Amino acid sequence: EGATDVYFQDFVVSWSDSLMKQGFNASVGRMGYKLGKYILAKPDNTPYFKNARWDSGEYTVDGAKFGFDFGAGGLNIVAGRTTNRLSTNGQELTPLTVGQIGPAFTPGGARPVGLGGGVAAVDQLLGVSLNVPLTDKGGLNLAYLFTEANTRGVSGVNRADVFGGDANFDLGVIKLKGGYSQSNLKNGKANVVNRNNHAWYVGAGYDGGRFGIDAYYREIMPQFGAPGDWGRIGMWWNPTDIKGFGVGAHFDLTDRVALHAKGQFYKGTGKMAGGLGTNDRIDRFTGDISFKVNDAWSAVVGGEWVEWRLAARPGFAGGKPRETWYNLGLGYHLSDNAKLNLMWQISDYDSKGVAGFGLFPTTGSPTGSRATGSLITTQLSVKF
Repeated sequence: EGATDVYFQDFVVSWSDSLMKQGFNASVGRMGYKLGKYILAKPDNTPYFKNARWDSGEYTVDGAKFGFDFGAGGLNIVAGRTTNRLSTNGQELTPLTVGQIGPAFTPGGARPVGLGGGVAAVDQLLGVSLNVPLTDKGGLNLAYLFTEANTRGVSGVNRADVFGGDANFDLGVIKLKGGYSQSNLKNGKANVVNRNNHAWYVGAGYDGGRFGIDAYYREIMPQFGAPGDWGRIGMWWNPTDIKGFGVGAHFDLTDRVALHAKGQFYKGTGKMAGGLGTNDRIDRFTGDISFKVNDAWSAVVGGEWVEWRLAARPGFAGGKPRETWYNLGLGYHLSDNAKLNLMWQISDYDSKGVAGFGLFPTTGSPTGSRATGSLITTQLSVKF
């Protein structure tokens, strides 16, 4: 068993006042910070563990935050350090990396797993965000993030600027959204990456209560490297070099039974040599049906399916790897402040012999292009 580890997640002094007859607030200390999924947000890579500290999407920053209110709009400025926030065991709390040079995945090479390493480790940041209401139904959120590393990484990168914004409009049962973000890597003042390094999306949704549907289209360029959280494809968090659309729906069959389903259909951008091409396709499907058995017990049955269809090219034969997970979950409501969750997950990963997709080595034990297994996890949550 590991040694006990202790740290402060939040340690903040806050106050509010007025400045030139406008609202003003400030916070100094250790705080969580995020700017949007495509600019700055910490991915939740513990999908079967629910905890506010891990699921908040916030990176830990030691610094100061200043907020200015202008009617319905507002301006926020945050500056601080993002390294040397250590636990008693010397563990960094929320390491932050940024940047991507070239495509993250070349068919025939090792497939991407997890978040990737980024190009530079961020030591300090300055973030500015502006909320601009356009109507009483919605408005714009604009942000600019300056990050800097104390040491130079790949290609001498020691700075990254990430900027962009999104628009959201709530028209009752109809919701509209769209956004754009770009990440520029620099060596001092000189640009290292300033092409094929953006992402954009548009989407719309309908929510009628018992039934809802939403759809979007997005393009994420191969050198986009914002430290954000825009989802995953199987084991690949924050995928890049893809374009395509997604659609999702929910339907409450009864007061106790609900159905959720999503589909994502992507192909490569074809923007950079060695990356995914327009003939390469990745489809991802997720779905579950949840049951409220009674006031105490609930259950969910679902799964996730990822289908790769990689085209042949010189030196690579192509192929159709498949990733599959099946989930069975139970929840027991102990009280208003306590709940017990159990989940059984069965996995079936089949590389179909495609180069770079095998999870096991070709020698030793175990071997082979297929990986199957399962896990059982339990979590008891108590709030007090």
